[in-house]
Amino acid sequence: MLIDSKGFTGRVYVQDDSLLYSFDIELYEPASAGDAYTMDTRYHNFHLFEALVRIQSINVTLGTGVPYSLGVWGSDLNAEIAYDNGALVVGTLTYEANGTLLIVLTEDIVMSDNFDIVAGGVSAASPLNALYLDIDLPTGVGGELHLESFGSVPISFVDRVGWTWDGFEAYETAPGTYTVDITARYVEHVYANLLD
Repeated sequence: MLIDSKGFTGRVYVQDDSLLYSFDIELYEPASAGDAYTMDTRYHNFHLFEALVRIQSINVTLGTGVPYSLGVWGSDLNAEIAYDNGALVVGTLTYEANGTLLIVLTEDIVMSDNFDIVAGGVSAASPLNALYLDIDLPTGVGGELHLESFGSVPISFVDRVGWTWDGFEAYETAPGTYTVDITARYVEHVYANLLD
């Protein structure tokens, strides 16, 4: 699923194997659905949601029975993306916008392959202001956090259990059957709660 939006605010899983996705959209100004956004399903395995007007918030709810890759692009976004409730987590989360982003990944997920997260701003000139990570890896899953930038990325830890600095560019856990690989790119500051 690809989302190009001016107000993306969340992704939440519900334990409903029959649910593909649902949207709850709040606009700043009244408009019909056709005037506010488009939903294009012509792409192979992708559904492209594109905002045509400024959206105050959009909450995307996904069912747990289908694996998803998610891409979010936009400007001035404040978003929360949560993986929980037995979600099948594989593929990729790509997030490219300025504003703030909170990513929550709980140990209540199911993994059958590696999961890549690439989050940050559009460029060094338009960075993500703050990336908040609340990561609690399931048993047997490894993790890596790479900090990529033109210069150092300040990072503050709420807690860091089982994640060590590799001395070069990443924090990592002991290897696991699968890996959650997080790359922070064009970010002004990272705030992290990392639990293995």
